[in-house]
Parts: sequence; C-alpha cells; structure tokens
Amino acid sequence: MNFNALDLNLVRVFDALLKERSVTLAGQRIGLSQPAVSSALARLRTLLDDPLFLRNGRQMQPTAKAIQVGTYVQSAMAMLEQGLISRLPFEPSAMSRKFRMLGADFFSVLFMPSLSARLATMTPGVELGFLDNARGDALELLQSGFADLAFEEETYAPTGLSGQPLFRSVFVVALRKGHPALEGASLSSGDTLPREMFDALSFAVYSQDGGESGCVLDGMGTRGEDLRVSLTLPHFHAVAIAAHTGDVAALIPCQFAEAVAARLDLAVFRPPIDLGLQKIGMHWHPRLDSHPEHAWLRKQIAEVIAELGFDASCDRYR
Repeated sequence: MNFNALDLNLVRVFDALLKERSVTLAGQRIGLSQPAVSSALARLRTLLDDPLFLRNGRQMQPTAKAIQVGTYVQSAMAMLEQGLISRLPFEPSAMSRKFRMLGADFFSVLFMPSLSARLATMTPGVELGFLDNARGDALELLQSGFADLAFEEETYAPTGLSGQPLFRSVFVVALRKGHPALEGASLSSGDTLPREMFDALSFAVYSQDGGESGCVLDGMGTRGEDLRVSLTLPHFHAVAIAAHTGDVAALIPCQFAEAVAARLDLAVFRPPIDLGLQKIGMHWHPRLDSHPEHAWLRKQIAEVIAELGFDASCDRYR
C-alpha cells in the first residue's frame, strides 16, 4: 500500500467504527451518511486485505487485524485531538458529544439520573449512555474508545488504566419486614444481626454473570465462605427485589439498601461479621488524562458523588 496515496478520511471512518461498532452510528459521529461510511469501509477492506468488521447481531465486531491496527490508529487520533483541542478555548456549554460509562446497576440507579440532571443545565449538547458492567470487557471498551469511563471496585479494576477514587461502601443485609427470621426479634433497621440468625439465612447476591464469577463474595475471601447462597443475579436491584418477594436475604451495598428500603419494605441490618470495605473509583484510558472535555466530566462526576453522600452512608454502617 502506498501510504502517500492513502485518503486520511478513511482513518477517521476506521476510528469511528471501532468506537461505535455500527455503520450508522459511526456516520453520525463524524458527519457522514451511512452509504459514505459503507463505501469507506469497502475501501479500507481492500487496502488492508481484511474484512475488519463482521456483523454480529446489531453490532459490527472488529477482527483481530482491526484491533491490532486500531491500537495505532486510536493512539494517533488521540494525540492529534489532544494537540488541537488543548489549544482551543474550552466552553462546556458548547460541547456536543456523547459520553459512555460502564458499571453495575448501582450507578445507573443511584447516580446517573443525578448526573444527567446536573449536565442538562450546563451542557445541553451532551448525551450520556450507560453500559452494563461485564468483567473482562472494561479494558477493551476503554482502549477502543467505545466507553469513556468505567466505575469499578479497585480490586477488579483492569491494570494499565488511570483512576480516581470516588467513595467507600460496605455490604449490608436486607430482609423483608415480614421475614420469618424477624418474628419475635426486637431488632430495628441499622442494628447488627445476631450471629446465629445471620448464619441461618439464605442469601441472594450480585454476580456479573449470574454465577460464581464476579460474585460479591469474591472480594470477601474466607469471610464469605460460610454464607449460604441460594440465588445469584446480575443486578443489585434484582437482588433487592428478591428479598422483597421471598425469604432470601439480600446482600447489597449500604447506599443501595438505603435508597430502596422504604419502597421495597425492607429492613436493613449490619452483618455480624466483617465483610470488608469496598473502595469504588472511576477508571479511564491514560490517553484521556489531560483531555479537557473528559477532565471536566470527571470533575462533575466527583462533585455529584460527594453531593449524594455515599461516604456518609458507608460510615453509618461501618
């Protein structure tokens, strides 16, 4: 391939396809029609002698060669963008772009509505998207630019990323107020469950894949070995609803428990054993460290988290 004859607009198309995994969305990202993106993709396939993107359901999945080439393309694009944008005046109200974030439903339920309300008054041209967390995918999604930020407990954060701590959390036990274990017990929400009652409970817990992988018990080590788990679910909200519906005990973050307890008629208790302290942060690709739009978003996120009082909730149950 004669590099001097390469149409550099094709590089922009390639970068957009890596980020969006969709011909239509890639076109919207860079201001091209769907036929124009399809035509550019056809030229790229000929130039690189590879299909580059293969349809998988509604998404275009990159081939191994596309991922390999994409590492260099996105690094070059990020350097170019950084070099240009850092020399332009930054005005948040003039931003027009989409930010994608990745994490557990803890954030989509407790945090994203507040962030959206805050940004709506400051940057009406900004769109927010939130993706379900999937262990093993965060690094690829951040490297490719498909996602801008990941919210994760520090134990599970992929290596090689930049990060910033946000808040602390502890797990609590939530039971429906008519649970048989509470009959005759003089306990109030916020109390510590007696050890014998705790040991007799059957638990519903969060797991990213509905099984042992990504289970909240992973981070507890030997502290969680004796817990009797009868139900694993991929969303904290589902775990809480399971406790509302039946006789399982929900093991959920204290902040989430406080947010849903009244609505689901749950009583929330401290566990009688130390289940550890979770330190939650946001993580991003280092190429975005000094990116003004990204740095501004991170500042807004940290301020909203502080306003929501997540650390104060942790202190109440620690």
